[in-house]
Amino acid sequence: MEFSKKSLDKKPSEKLIYSICKHMNINPFTKKVNNKVSKTTNQFINKIIEPDKNRTKKIVESQKNIEDIKRSLEKYDVPNVDVETLLSDLNRIKDCKGVMEFDFGAGLNTYQNEQVLILGPSKSGKSYLIVSLLLELKQSFNHVCLLTGKESYNNIAAQTLKIMCEKAGMLFSWYNTDKDSIIEYCEDNMSFDDYIKKYKNEDGSVSKLYSNNFPSVYVFEDLYTKAPDSHIFKLIEDCSIKGRHKKISFFINYQSYTRLSSKILDNITKIFIYRDFIPRQDLFNKLRIPEPSNLNEIIHESEEEKSRFYYLDDDMLLPFNNYSYTSKNQIINKLKSKLPVGCIDKKKKKIYDEKIKLLKQLEQEEQDKIAQTKKTDPNSNDPLKEKESVNGIPTEAKQQKQLVGKVVSNDSLKINPTSKNVKFENNKINTRLSRFTYNFINPP
Repeated sequence: MEFSKKSLDKKPSEKLIYSICKHMNINPFTKKVNNKVSKTTNQFINKIIEPDKNRTKKIVESQKNIEDIKRSLEKYDVPNVDVETLLSDLNRIKDCKGVMEFDFGAGLNTYQNEQVLILGPSKSGKSYLIVSLLLELKQSFNHVCLLTGKESYNNIAAQTLKIMCEKAGMLFSWYNTDKDSIIEYCEDNMSFDDYIKKYKNEDGSVSKLYSNNFPSVYVFEDLYTKAPDSHIFKLIEDCSIKGRHKKISFFINYQSYTRLSSKILDNITKIFIYRDFIPRQDLFNKLRIPEPSNLNEIIHESEEEKSRFYYLDDDMLLPFNNYSYTSKNQIINKLKSKLPVGCIDKKKKKIYDEKIKLLKQLEQEEQDKIAQTKKTDPNSNDPLKEKESVNGIPTEAKQQKQLVGKVVSNDSLKINPTSKNVKFENNKINTRLSRFTYNFINPP
């Protein structure tokens, strides 16, 4: 049962139901209450959350027989132990990881990247804010890539960011977005020096993005003139959905909130809003988020009390002010602290380089094995080509073949999902009078 904000304000009965359901441990799959409650309360809850089932539909006699057989088989599909009994001694805890509280020693940890949107008009201080926010990221990174046009790259904020990275020993690259061409990544596992030599243009920009082993930060600036379907926005959408797999955090510096796609907005982790944008009525509708609970307080603040930017934290708008630093060296040292341990610790860097080298070697050996298999057996990826006929019945790969007459009843076509090999089991031949259609199609 859904409870909207408006309905809760208007209907006291739904408010009561919501307060009861909020403190109940309800199984989301069975819709049953796991708490030990009275029989009356349990019936009351079940009556609310269980939908009405209409079983009065008329069916044909043949269909009814089929349904009866299916119902008789239902008792064999139930769990060995009742779910509510199994979970009766457990409690639900807010922000609990559930099964993932325990380490089973399997898989890789998911990289928690930041996807930050900064909204504000020109000359509102968005670029200054980004340069300051880099020092406040909790993630490590050793590469900063600025994606902007030529004019914006020559501005003081972009050049300051470049100098900061160079002094802190970080990798810095600039991709010129004036040309709306397809954006690609360079070859994997290439050193940054080789990358710069190969992909650096005459104006100082790069023609491809660097494939970094360590985490990276992308900064997207001054894209207001770009069409929503341009390649730069396709890259942002790709980073917003798959960026964590490549360990990419990014900042979007944007003058408008009306042209960003839902793919970007739905995955944003933090939003910073310029103070003059906050009173606009359509702002939060376009951002696909509910209005902050303290919106009226922010709007009615005096100009002296207002901060330049506010950021969304849960359901509230909080003011944000840049830190004040005492010297340039303090800034450089803060930025150095963001470097991954594998970059600055000599011993760990040596271990890291050795493991990367071993990883490359193993991946290359795996590719060589696949190439060798294809060379010796061209039909290895097309197992249906190995059999031209099955019990005298012709088969054609990648085509549908209709078989009429005698069919091998006990012969079965089995495909191994891991090896993609086809296995034919030939037993006894029985004659069937019915017509069958067999589809021989390559596995994907």
